[in-house]
Amino acid sequence: CLPCQDSNCALCANAGYCSQCNANYFLYTDGRCYANGNCPVASFSDTSTGLCSPCGGHCNSESSRFACFEGALT
Repeated sequence: CLPCQDSNCALCANAGYCSQCNANYFLYTDGRCYANGNCPVASFSDTSTGLCSPCGGHCNSESSRFACFEGALT
């Protein structure tokens, strides 16, 4: 087995793609783990799933699916 390249990854599907992150890190669709509050634009740290989940269509930044911080650019 090869170690995960991302030190924040707990379980890898392969060397470059994480399938589960360490505690307080959130998995994004690119297979990388992001620290709490640092998910890519238009996603948020979803503590219920451990994922960087997509924001609603009206938001670029959320703390949860119910709290919009930054409105979407038009």
